[in-house]
Amino acid sequence: MEEARLPGAKQSPRIDTNNVIKWYYGDTFEIQLHLVLKRDGDVVEYAPEDQFIFSFYNKDTQKLVKRFVCTEINNETKLLTLKFNKETSMDFKPGRYSFGVKYISNSEEDSETQSVTEDITTVGAKYSVEVERCY
Repeated sequence: MEEARLPGAKQSPRIDTNNVIKWYYGDTFEIQLHLVLKRDGDVVEYAPEDQFIFSFYNKDTQKLVKRFVCTEINNETKLLTLKFNKETSMDFKPGRYSFGVKYISNSEEDSETQSVTEDITTVGAKYSVEVERCY
């Protein structure tokens, strides 16, 4: 008599062959990203006040689901970490999402007005995410 086996779950999170980030609803995890930006051929050195903003939208309703503002950017490794704790993960119901990434650098200060000019760069747009049910 043959032994019956249940198939295991797929890795969660994972990136599928179509570059879609997928995870199971309610899972907790961290995604670490290596972000190297170049300006005029030179690698950008991030200042303490610089930010990367990741905005996740529901693909069906186009409503904002979650925004991560990352300010702790390691200049040596160029690594950023997005943390999906239980509360954050529960915001993503099973379904399809998209996200974009912007880099904001407070690079220029006007000495006369004491104002800072923000330099905003779109790093990525319309990346796809799918949250799956595990049953």
